[in-house]
Amino acid sequence: MDADIADGVQRSSRAGRWHADRQLVPDEATGASIALYRSILSNAATDKFTRLSILAKLASLLDLLPAIRAFDLKKSNSTCGVSTYDLALDRAGVYRDLAATQRMVGDIHSSAHMYDRAAALLEALVRKMSVEREVPDGIEDIRTCANDTLLHVLDEWIDVERSLGRNGKSDKLRQRAEKWKTKRGEQ
Repeated sequence: MDADIADGVQRSSRAGRWHADRQLVPDEATGASIALYRSILSNAATDKFTRLSILAKLASLLDLLPAIRAFDLKKSNSTCGVSTYDLALDRAGVYRDLAATQRMVGDIHSSAHMYDRAAALLEALVRKMSVEREVPDGIEDIRTCANDTLLHVLDEWIDVERSLGRNGKSDKLRQRAEKWKTKRGEQ
């Protein structure tokens, strides 16, 4: 048992199963892992199933970053740095890529769920950026990119919902996209 604890493995009291400890990994290891995953994703020889696995690992890793966890817990009226906004936009992009890859593989239901997650992350990001009192340099580019990505995610999600036969849901998503288009025009 001591060897297992030393390896970062602990016994789950509820399920009675062994699982890896969910503590945050050091920044150096996280950066190296992200770089490795990105290099695998950028390789043209990577097949869609490997891509799906790597995107899921990358999304999980980004979700566990201390800056992202703090960003998720902040109130919408608190401010963040440009690098945090950029990292949050990157995470939403990973979820979008994950949804598109799941769609390519044929897992339409999981794809719809990931598009939902990406849209929720992007909407929260745009809302948090819109309350910035002092607009730091570079935030306008991130805001524009987040708005454009949100509209693309909603369009792709509408197509997925239609393919699932959920026309009512796709109509609601179309209205949601129109709302964001008008908000984008106001900014």
